[in-house]
Amino acid sequence: MARGKNWIIIVGDRSIHDIAKDLAEAGLKDIQTFQEIGSITGSADDETVSRLRKVRGVKEISPDITVNIGPPGSRETW
Repeated sequence: MARGKNWIIIVGDRSIHDIAKDLAEAGLKDIQTFQEIGSITGSADDETVSRLRKVRGVKEISPDITVNIGPPGSRETW
């Protein structure tokens, strides 16, 4: 199975570690938790994301995109 897309998950109302455990059981891979800012990152395919949205404590799930500001003095930012 393909690794899937990267996602940022905003959480609340429960322990971030409990939510991360439930997200893993629902199929989220490569999980990293950021307790200080109330977010979790991980990878999943689109079908799995629909299950992740149902996990208690998940507030929002958005695609994680890469942003490149370029070298100093460069006009290119994306």
